[in-house]
Amino acid sequence: VGAPLTLNVEAIDDGKTKSPVTLTWFKHQGPGDVSFGTATQRLTATGGSARTTATFTTAGEYVIRVRANDLSPVTAGHAQCCWTNGFIKVVVAP
Repeated sequence: VGAPLTLNVEAIDDGKTKSPVTLTWFKHQGPGDVSFGTATQRLTATGGSARTTATFTTAGEYVIRVRANDLSPVTAGHAQCCWTNGFIKVVVAP
């Protein structure tokens, strides 16, 4: 709790658009709040790798979600094209 955890992700785009790949990190499930060092990052149109940190306020089991989006302007919800999600389970000790 309170110590930043490094999260890494790689995204590869299909190359059908010239749009950059935008990665956005979210707390999907868990008992406390999660803050991200960099919650949104942009990769080149072909993809690449990115790193951020997550800091948890409460011990417990969490699921962190990263969304990779290469075209649609997503602000909320799940009714969009051109994106996918990755999920990471994290157990935070006191």
